[in-house]
Formats: sequence, structure tokens, C-alpha cells
Amino acid sequence: MSVVPNPALAVCVHAAARGDVQAFDQLIAQVQQQLFRWALSFAKDIDDAEDIVQESSVRLYHGLSQYRGDGDVNAWLYQIVRSVGLARHRTDARRERLVRIELPHAADDV
Repeated sequence: MSVVPNPALAVCVHAAARGDVQAFDQLIAQVQQQLFRWALSFAKDIDDAEDIVQESSVRLYHGLSQYRGDGDVNAWLYQIVRSVGLARHRTDARRERLVRIELPHAADDV
């Protein structure tokens, strides 16, 4: 995750946490491409990466008040994308296992 720290992002995060919608919009505009690049590393395809970015943006919005400000904003954002990406991966893997388990039983019913 080689991203240069950007103190201006912290200003946007703190302003957005206080309810400044424009600051949140500005924050998303500044980090959207980076979120997408990170999401691609966890995604099956571009659509999946876009879904990860969308869900990460929602989690970011709901978690604004949790940012303590003592670390790099980029590291915090990466953790959000990573958590969403890994959760999606676990869900997909679980779903695939269930399908494999259910398929032999479905064939017996025919």
C-alpha cells in the first residue's frame, strides 16, 4: 500500500464526522481511484471491485466518528476496503461450498 500520507484527508474526515456533507463528498472524490485500485486486489472482476468500493464508502461514512486521527488516513481507508474485500471473499467461498454440498443431493431428487 504505497500511498503518500495526505494530511488534507484527515481534515476532510474530521469535517465529515461533524456532519459536513461537502467534506465527505470531497473526501470520496479524492480517494475514489485509490479505493478502486485497492478493491481490485480483493475482487473477482471490475463489477465486484465497484461493489467493494461502494460498500467501503458506506462503511466509511458510518465509521467517520471512529477515526481517531492518530494515524494515516490512507491506512485507515485501506483497512476498510480490506475488511469489505475479505468479508466478500469469505461470503463467496461459503456460498460456493454450500452449492457444492447441495448439488449431489439435488441430483438424487431427480
